Amino acid sequence: MSLKILILTAIVFLSGCDRINKVLYKDAFEETKNSTAPQDSDKAEDKSINVEKSDTVLRLFEGLIKINSSERSFRDCSNPDSLYYIKDESGALNSNYKKLFPSENIYASAIASVKGYIGDSVKINIRDPEKYFKVLIIKEVISVEGKNYRNTCIPYDFWCLGNEPNWSLQISKSENLMELYLPSEKKSYFFFYNDPKEEDGIIKYFGYNNIQRTTLNVSVKKQNCSDNMSDKTYEYSVTLALNDSKKFTGCAIKGNFIK
Repeated sequence: MSLKILILTAIVFLSGCDRINKVLYKDAFEETKNSTAPQDSDKAEDKSINVEKSDTVLRLFEGLIKINSSERSFRDCSNPDSLYYIKDESGALNSNYKKLFPSENIYASAIASVKGYIGDSVKINIRDPEKYFKVLIIKEVISVEGKNYRNTCIPYDFWCLGNEPNWSLQISKSENLMELYLPSEKKSYFFFYNDPKEEDGIIKYFGYNNIQRTTLNVSVKKQNCSDNMSDKTYEYSVTLALNDSKKFTGCAIKGNFIK
């Protein structure tokens, strides 16, 4: 009888130890798991936050903007070969642009200074992601100005100036345009760029606009030129004819594409 009691006591004791060991092992495993999990989670969270912050840090951009029914582009002064799609989150860009160009104009562009950051064109739903290098998300508009030879950062062939009456002409292979502006008419005449021809030391450009039904002939010659309104002397003179009827003379500032 005593032997049976002793055997039963031993069995109970061993079973209890086995349960205790399982409980202790389970508790130790859970404690180890819980102690390591927050550390890994913190690392992942920190990594995500760092990426987000680095991607959305605001910085200053200056460049050429173009807004119309088929295009919303920004060409950065620091990287003119890259074309960015404009995503304006400031709500001020369109109104500032329309002050310069109240009506739709597929040729027009302006110089803008904005604050924002660059996003991936693939991740943001835009009309033509293959056309644009990245997306410029604009958070603040500092200024939007009409182009002139002083503020533009996009290469040009010549910037021509004249008076009596006042006029200006931009010739730019980089922008693929020639733009003649007549303040007296408050109007610009636009032409796609054509490579010039040189004859007897005279650089000649020709433009034709089928929509405006206008032609433009430009002749640039390297010779000293004064605008008669200041003491400044330029290295090039220019003559041009609009529709072979309106004649203009003035001076030209040589840009980046003419050797």
